[in-house]
Amino acid sequence: MFYRTLCLLCVCWYPVFLSAAGIARHSTLQLSLIADDGRPYPVYAIDNQRDGRICRAWLEAEYGQNYAIHVINNSHRRRGLLIAVDGRNIISGRKSMLARSERMYVLEPWQSATYDGWRTSDSKINQFFFTDAKDSYAGAWQDHSAMGVIAVAVFDEQKVLRSHEKKPVPRMLDRHDMPVELESSDDRAEVSGADREKSRQAGTGFGSEKYSYAKVVMFKPAKVATEKYFYRYEWRETLCQRGIIDCIPNSPNRFWPEHEQYYGYVPPPPG
Repeated sequence: MFYRTLCLLCVCWYPVFLSAAGIARHSTLQLSLIADDGRPYPVYAIDNQRDGRICRAWLEAEYGQNYAIHVINNSHRRRGLLIAVDGRNIISGRKSMLARSERMYVLEPWQSATYDGWRTSDSKINQFFFTDAKDSYAGAWQDHSAMGVIAVAVFDEQKVLRSHEKKPVPRMLDRHDMPVELESSDDRAEVSGADREKSRQAGTGFGSEKYSYAKVVMFKPAKVATEKYFYRYEWRETLCQRGIIDCIPNSPNRFWPEHEQYYGYVPPPPG
């Protein structure tokens, strides 16, 4: 059985900035998170020695800024990319389990592509941008189960045995073929008090609409993902509090006193 997947036609070229956190060991895939102007977002690696197929890192988010996921396939084979932002598949919008049956993008050998939004049709997306969790796309579905995580699961293509049977010619999907969002009662549950306390948690919004063309191709993914990337993004202040980054305040300047006119006498009462 073949799975319907998407191949991004409009390949956007950006300067590529790589970090050790963005590449799994011995990987032929290069992945980076970039801003509109091509600069990389700061990434802080987590020790990945336990499993070379899984890469985890912290990402410093910038409030209100658009971002994109840039991927290069440095191999001679097609690769399937299942991308989930805040736990939602960026093609279907549905809650993702990173399963091979979900919709995914396909990268041709040696191809580079940039994925920068929620796909709403075969010609348009709505851009990713960093915002508060309560204003995010996943938050609109009351889904906080994977908030603040960008996940990419990489699937190799299964070899298909040739058959003498005549196979149906694949056709393009029209609007009626697009998946309809279905939510369970668990997905639409009331937001708990703990979720309200996380209102300043970072999330990804449903941003401005832009053209981005894609077509449906046939791709049979392997049963298990060969690599998985997880980026947990948070505001700088949160990363400082967690000790992910060292945020030592600036030392005072001894030649520029904070209170120039203070000579050691009693000040007037406040107010």
